[in-house]
Amino acid sequence: MDLSKDLLSELHKKETPFFIFDLDKIRSKVDLLKKTIRPDKIFYAVKSNSLSPIISTLWDTGCGFEVNNIGEFEKVRKIGATTDKIINSSPITSAADVRSLYAEGVREFCFDTKSKIDNLAYNAPGVDVYIRIYNENNESRFKLNRLGVHTKDAPGLIKYAKEKGLKPTGVTFHAGSQCCNVENWDEGIYLASLLFEKFPELKHLNIGGGLPVAYSNETPDFNSIAETINNSIKKYFPEKPEIRIEPGRFLVGDCASTWTSVIQVEEKEEISRAVIDMSIFLGLIEILENKNAFQYPMLTDKNEALRRYQVEGCTCAGTDIISEDTMLPRLHVDYINPFESSRLILQNTGAYTLDYIGKNQGNGFNGAQAPAVYYIEGGKIV
Repeated sequence: MDLSKDLLSELHKKETPFFIFDLDKIRSKVDLLKKTIRPDKIFYAVKSNSLSPIISTLWDTGCGFEVNNIGEFEKVRKIGATTDKIINSSPITSAADVRSLYAEGVREFCFDTKSKIDNLAYNAPGVDVYIRIYNENNESRFKLNRLGVHTKDAPGLIKYAKEKGLKPTGVTFHAGSQCCNVENWDEGIYLASLLFEKFPELKHLNIGGGLPVAYSNETPDFNSIAETINNSIKKYFPEKPEIRIEPGRFLVGDCASTWTSVIQVEEKEEISRAVIDMSIFLGLIEILENKNAFQYPMLTDKNEALRRYQVEGCTCAGTDIISEDTMLPRLHVDYINPFESSRLILQNTGAYTLDYIGKNQGNGFNGAQAPAVYYIEGGKIV
């Protein structure tokens, strides 16, 4: 995140830990999608970050929303979103949530089992439905392939949905969150095209999410992903369907950073140990989910010789390790004036962070201070 000297100076005066979101960059990510993949409709995956300023910004760009349940629905309705631009792409939404979403005016739902079809037929009669098909999720950091029906079983489900009075209108798949294999999109688009051949009433193809953000591991060039998606649609569909997309991480992931302070340092010959006032349990849970194979890029505000550090969170949990081994300028702690201690800035922390914690609580696990949240717009904190 590029910040002016004045803004950096202002941020250095704020007490850590805190998140800073760049709303202008979020808008630029939407523009990038529109210029490259050129989807007919964008539905932001609310689960990735449901902070009101974030979803308000996305609504202003013309995005719709994909909600999992009535809780997420209420968040987007609060910022003025209308139900004609809200869909439910979870094939495991409960009966109570389906009933509530239907009562509020949501009319598009996803399914991948007879059970979900029965749920919809009873609680949302006559709605438009789209089937989720299985994708291997090869080389995706977070696999989502516990959901989705295999293509050979999909025709039977589509026929069953019609028998139950539902209106099948499309197909969706998910390449896996933080997908690093462009072939996952090609596979999903190809398999979807087979269903479009059998069921001419299908009108829209939802290619889900999965577009990656640059963390510690290499990711494919975004333009190559967009090219693969566009070429696959052209190759497998003689007549292009309405294209939908459900980005989450891609739109918000690299639009935020997390500022922390070093509160303890133990110098060692090989790998030194540094503790910061942030925690795995305050929004960095994806590190734990991937057993430390997933890391956020780190910067410091000092310019000194590099050393190897294990960076740890501020709780007493043995799993509270931000990074097992990373090179950083030498870190310092000032116990008299903590504002002079080294600051460690974690990059690309905009997705799947704050939604993992109860943001309204003052403290998290083990009494750790819940991070504050700030927003940048027009180069200023708003």
